[in-house]
Amino acid sequence: MGNTSSCAPLIISSRSSSGVVKILSPFTGTLDVFSKPIKTSDIVSQNSTHFITDSTLLQIGHRVTAVSSHEILRPRRHLYLLLPTDMLFSVLTQEELDLISEKSAEILNESRYNHLKRMFPVCMFPVSGDRRRNSTSVNEDDHHDHAGVEIRETLEEKVIYESKYGSWRPGLETIVES
Repeated sequence: MGNTSSCAPLIISSRSSSGVVKILSPFTGTLDVFSKPIKTSDIVSQNSTHFITDSTLLQIGHRVTAVSSHEILRPRRHLYLLLPTDMLFSVLTQEELDLISEKSAEILNESRYNHLKRMFPVCMFPVSGDRRRNSTSVNEDDHHDHAGVEIRETLEEKVIYESKYGSWRPGLETIVES
């Protein structure tokens, strides 16, 4: 009953975003989401050249500190960052913070709609006609050699377009009121 999705995983709901541990690695381009509390040492043992810091503690002109290895990372609304060890105890500059912020924003924007792709898979077919990037090639053997690459590139462009512009929303004139 109600209008909530019962088949959606817990981490998808916007209300449950505070119920997960998010560890973002801006320089490797990964976002790890854990539904339960996890020890810092478990994450650091998998990434020996990195340390975990609390994103809210980063300030320009202050030293970058690590979360202690025996601390348990609890679900919060903000992110934990997985940074390289050469940044540990270094003074954070504006350029470094800008770089971390930019890369983090890219990763978060990219991962924002990933759960929708898993829930609502879209059947995508290559565009009809020959829309290859290298249109100067006329050789039929060349066409067969690169067909798989063409389809993959077309599908990647389609996924990028969908993730950039979001899903379809009806206009007000298409909604029937009773």
